[in-house]
Amino acid sequence: MRKPSAYFPLYGNDFFEAIAGYPDTIGLGYLRALWHYWHHTGCEGLPDDDEYLRRICCVDSSQWPRTKGIIFDNKYHFKKSADGLWQQPRCKNEWIISLSLFEKKMKQTAAASAARSNAAASRRNQERNDHRNDPRYDHQSPSPSPSPS
Repeated sequence: MRKPSAYFPLYGNDFFEAIAGYPDTIGLGYLRALWHYWHHTGCEGLPDDDEYLRRICCVDSSQWPRTKGIIFDNKYHFKKSADGLWQQPRCKNEWIISLSLFEKKMKQTAAASAARSNAAASRRNQERNDHRNDPRYDHQSPSPSPSPS
C-alpha cells in the first residue's frame, strides 16, 4: 500500500460545488492548496504567509487578494487555527483515516511476511530432516555376531 501522501482523495461533487461560480483560477488555486496541504505538510497546516500561499496556489499577484479572500476565507474552505496555521477540516479528517488505514496495512503486511518467513524456515527444516531420514541412508551395519563363550 502506498503511503497516505502518495494519493489524495477528491470528492468531485463536493469540490466542484465548493468552487461553483468562481473563475478557474480560484478552483485550481484551491486544488493546489489542498494538494500541498495534504502531500507536503501531512495536513499539519499551511503558514499564514501571503507570498508562500500565493506561490502554492500559482496565482498572479494581481489576482491574489481576491483569490486569498475566497480560498483562505476562515469559514468554508481553509480556516485559521489557534496556532496561526491554515487548516482544512475535512481534508485533515481524511488524512487521519488514511494514516490509520496505512498503519493497519503495514502491520498486516509485517505479520504476513513473518508468517511466510516462518513457514519457509519450517519447510527448509523439514526438507533437511527428510533428507536425513531418507531410506537410501537407512541401511545399518550388520550387528556383531555373538561371541562364543
